[in-house]
Amino acid sequence: MPHRALFVDRPSLLLTETVERGMPSVGVNTRALDALCRIDPKLFRLMLVGNEEALAFERVPEARHARACTQIANALRRAHIPITADYTCAFSLAAPLARRKDSVFRLPNVGALKAARLEYDVELSTSWIVSDRAEAMLAGARAGVRTALVRSPRNERRYDITPDLVADDLGSAIRFLHKLQAVLSR
Repeated sequence: MPHRALFVDRPSLLLTETVERGMPSVGVNTRALDALCRIDPKLFRLMLVGNEEALAFERVPEARHARACTQIANALRRAHIPITADYTCAFSLAAPLARRKDSVFRLPNVGALKAARLEYDVELSTSWIVSDRAEAMLAGARAGVRTALVRSPRNERRYDITPDLVADDLGSAIRFLHKLQAVLSR
C-alpha cells in the first residue's frame, strides 16, 4: 500500500544561518523543529528536501552544519518521528568548484520526489511539500505533490504556481494537514 510523505524543506525551514563569535554558523529554528516534532508518523513519512545553499556556497563550515542537522535528527528521534529519507542537496552549478555539479535532487528538479516514490512506495498525489521557497513549490507542482507555502520575507522568487495551502508557519501547516487527513480518512 502506498504511503503519504511530508517533504519538509530542511535548509529553508529548520536551519538558520548565524554568526557566532564573528564566524559564520548554522543553527536550528527551534520553533519550526518543535512544530515538526508534533507530526503524526502514522499519517506521513517524513522526508527532508531542499537546497543546502550554506554548504554549496561554503558559507558555513561542514562540521557546524552537521552538528545542527544532528540536533534536528536527535530531537525528532526523541519525539519518535523517524526521518524516512534525506534528499537535501549541497551542490549547485553556480557554487565553488568543490560543490559545482548538477543534481536531480536540487530543487526545482523533481528527483527527490521521484526517488521517494520509487524507494519508499510514496504516493505523490497524496503527499505534501512544505517550504517557504518558490523552488520547492515548483518541484511539487511538477511532480504532482500538493504544495504548502510558509509565508516568509524570503518569498522572493515567484513562479506561476499557486500553492495548495499558504500557512503562517510550519506549525500551522502541520496542524492543517493533520485536520485534513482526519477528514479524508472518515
